[in-house]
Amino acid sequence: MPFYHDVGRAGMRARAARLLAAAFGLLAAGCVSMSAADAQLTALGRQARPLRGQSLAEHVDDAASCREQVLDRLARAGAYALYNPFTPGGSAGALRAWREQFARCLRDRGYAVPE
Repeated sequence: MPFYHDVGRAGMRARAARLLAAAFGLLAAGCVSMSAADAQLTALGRQARPLRGQSLAEHVDDAASCREQVLDRLARAGAYALYNPFTPGGSAGALRAWREQFARCLRDRGYAVPE
């Protein structure tokens, strides 16, 4: 009897391992999406030009603050928005929307952001 009990537990462990692998696969896809969005926002922040004579330190702080705001929204909305087939414009539309939010934040702080 103990042998069958152990086989049952092994089966349960295998099933749990498969479920975890699937979950981590989805999480990894979300991390890749957020990494891609982070890289795009960082590049856009570097292209922004101060209009009010802000120092480099202020520029870095403002860009980091705006980037964090947008990435927090992305995390709250779920990175799945990038893969959602019902997202207007698909994943490219979702990334464009996040870039526009970031650019708007920087413009509000006094930076010229390229389109």
